[in-house]
Amino acid sequence: MPCRRVHVPVGATAGMGIALYQARDEQPLNRVLEIIGGALGGSLGARLPDYLEPATSSWHRGPAHSWVAIGISTRSMREMRKCSHYCRQRAAYYLALRSANCSSILALLYALIEAFWRAASGFLSGLAAGYISHLALDAFTPRGIPLLCP
Repeated sequence: MPCRRVHVPVGATAGMGIALYQARDEQPLNRVLEIIGGALGGSLGARLPDYLEPATSSWHRGPAHSWVAIGISTRSMREMRKCSHYCRQRAAYYLALRSANCSSILALLYALIEAFWRAASGFLSGLAAGYISHLALDAFTPRGIPLLCP
């Protein structure tokens, strides 16, 4: 699939799906923020292989477009869960600050920072899912993807 018109929506959907799954136990608003972050991360992750190896020809697939890259991305998705957990901890910290008696402007600032950390949690998960979706789509083209590189 050399077409960005295909990679981006599929990557965004994959990112939303993994973010939704990982945020399944979160409060509804927090879940929505993580899904939005997952969609953004998935759309960026879906473009990442072609940023690393620009499509200068139909044979542009090297290490960033390989089965080994799928394995590395799958492993990194597991590591991203740890980072997502850290992002949720940061969000909880700012929620606690916002819950304390503070001015309304400060409370708004804390709410925005909390929302950022929630979205960042989904973004990290979506990034790897988007990358994998790009490679999965490329694997089903006539040229496929190499094991390591051509």
